Amino acid sequence: MATLEGDYAHFRIPETTRENLSCPFPPRTAILGMVAAMMGKPRNSYWITNDPIRNLKVAVEILNPLKRTFLKINYIRVKETVSLDRSTKVYIPEDPFGAGLIGLNDEDFQNQREFPKYSRGMNAPFKMNIMKDVKYRVYLSSDDDSLMQELQQRLTKRKFVFPPYLGHANLLAHWEFEGIHDATPIAAGKPIQCNTVAPLSAVRLETLPYDLAGTPVLYNLPMAMKAADETKPPSIWNLIVERVESVFLVQPSDQFMAVFKEDRAFRVKDKSIVFL
Repeated sequence: MATLEGDYAHFRIPETTRENLSCPFPPRTAILGMVAAMMGKPRNSYWITNDPIRNLKVAVEILNPLKRTFLKINYIRVKETVSLDRSTKVYIPEDPFGAGLIGLNDEDFQNQREFPKYSRGMNAPFKMNIMKDVKYRVYLSSDDDSLMQELQQRLTKRKFVFPPYLGHANLLAHWEFEGIHDATPIAAGKPIQCNTVAPLSAVRLETLPYDLAGTPVLYNLPMAMKAADETKPPSIWNLIVERVESVFLVQPSDQFMAVFKEDRAFRVKDKSIVFL
């Protein structure tokens, strides 16, 4: 169990385009990415079937009230790729310094300068949704003892191969190890107040009230990835979503009462948690 906090965070909701909206809590994929970075694992290398990081159980509790703001940023428009080798491609922007304007007559030069086409190399303004003053309690569990021991040592000593960040490299994260605690299964059959964000698949839907006014918002998020071509290792060019989950957003002020399915809810100290 550990506390994760920072001044700002951005966990992009995949289906957003023009405005990059942020999920209010770190998705499971983001937590696994942070764990892998702290241990120095190559990017996306942990999505192979038997990797212990891939199979890590994760639960997230939101500790601070949610606060949002927007940041206006400029990206560079890109359209084509250049192959560096047989397996790696990178986006190359068109010359942003106006080389295409050289050699034009006065009229064409003026028209293209005043009314440019949306092409590679041009600015693409976006609004990025940023979470402020974020603080979460992250519960991690694994059957791999060596993984848990290494993770405990790195969190305790704050000895990370790559610095953890909250969605973007300039939004640094602070981890605080809180110890190892027993997780006691909660018997199914009666409603309990859940303290963590809860996957829809863990809830007995017939027990939810018809009036959903007091039910937290649902987010659809990727939970696990896999190689698109399983004959090759996972990479940024060879990765697809394997599992998508609807998740109830449970905030500190929410009283989310639900009946959970067998072996899905656990008691850790004084909190009830559900793994994603």
